[in-house]
Amino acid sequence: TQSYLLNTYGEEERELLAIIASSAGTALENARLYQAAREMSLTDVLTGLGNYRFFCEAMEREIERAKRHKTALSLLMLDSDSLKHINDRYGHANGDRHLVELAAAISSVIRKSDIPARYAGDEFMVILPNTTMKEGLALAERLRAKIEESALVIDGVPVTTTISIGITSFPEFGTTLDELVSSVDAAMYTAKRHGKNRVAMAS
Repeated sequence: TQSYLLNTYGEEERELLAIIASSAGTALENARLYQAAREMSLTDVLTGLGNYRFFCEAMEREIERAKRHKTALSLLMLDSDSLKHINDRYGHANGDRHLVELAAAISSVIRKSDIPARYAGDEFMVILPNTTMKEGLALAERLRAKIEESALVIDGVPVTTTISIGITSFPEFGTTLDELVSSVDAAMYTAKRHGKNRVAMAS
């Protein structure tokens, strides 16, 4: 039994308690390392946002929640119009800076409940729980304007950057992860085809 009095435990008891404490400490450290490794496996190293795996897990979870509670759910896909130009003219280090600043701009515009992720290369996703297409469209336009107004400064010279954004919604344009990703991808490429630096809705 546990005691708070001094000199209650003998040498054997103290040794046993030391072994138990050591084992508990090891278990806690292993759990901490496992959690840290899992977080690293879900995080994009460059931008600090969630990565592709993180996005897929989060989107599956939000789809199930929307189905269960019959709530709205929208999805944005953003693609840089400027990365290739920056890489070719100013080098890949500045291209990486552009992606980092894109991630920061996304995080500054979206709401606390929204879920951003770097999907691949210069493509980003933003999951918008409890958000209709109309509401998501307004947020997407704010984000597009934010990027256009926030030049990337290279060697003291401001370089204008833009993005193209596609938006889709559940369940109108898909009820599964694959369907919604396909839908939002098509919408984003519609924005590209119509001149870039714009938002296009799924159709």
